[in-house]
Amino acid sequence: MNMLDTRIDHDASTGGGTAAPSDDAMYERMINAILEHRLLPGTRLGEDKLAGIFGVSRTRVRPVLVRLAHDRLVTLRPHRSAAVASPSAEEAREVFEARRLIEPRLVSGFVQHASAAEIDALRQCVRDEQAARSHGDRHKAIRHSGQFHGLLAQGAGQQTLAAILQDLISRTSLVLMLYGQSDAVQASPESLRLSNCRCVEHERLIDAISLRDAPMAVTLMLEHLQDLESTLCFETAAAEVDLGSMLA
Repeated sequence: MNMLDTRIDHDASTGGGTAAPSDDAMYERMINAILEHRLLPGTRLGEDKLAGIFGVSRTRVRPVLVRLAHDRLVTLRPHRSAAVASPSAEEAREVFEARRLIEPRLVSGFVQHASAAEIDALRQCVRDEQAARSHGDRHKAIRHSGQFHGLLAQGAGQQTLAAILQDLISRTSLVLMLYGQSDAVQASPESLRLSNCRCVEHERLIDAISLRDAPMAVTLMLEHLQDLESTLCFETAAAEVDLGSMLA
């Protein structure tokens, strides 16, 4: 089994059967591998290779790649293999600019509409992220960090904006993978410090939400996004890796 096989099959390890996966299942396994930073920007996604990994025909793989391309997580290239998208520096800045416009409105809505159970779910998400980081499970920690913002959006009572933000959260994962320091492929003391700071910022945001202090929550969200964007380094980018290991 090569590196691409292991990266994709990571999500299949708990499955109980050998039946070919549905299109939705293939999509979920691919998107999880991308969003958890197991598949790096620029990684080639050959249809033959993916068909072999999933145990399906190439015609089953193509719609999945098209769907991921619609999400702007995959780039389709004529006469070449598809690849995990590699956002430009300009696109990265646009993603954060869009988030600064949208998330203050959503966090304000969350303060107004969220139940105690929804606030508790945010706290649990932060605890799960901290636990994952303490156990060295970077992929799971990244997933929980993104889920935090997704939960905020879902509880804000603005479904259209929430859908837009979910797209931006996914694209942010690619941006951080390509240009970020706190989510670098190889962990370093600095990347760990930045990751821990992110958890603290989430906790402060929850505290403001619990007090139903919308202005403070908005301020903290804007500061959080600014701090996150400040970790980007556009002079370097993640190197391409073998597809097999990334989809395990």
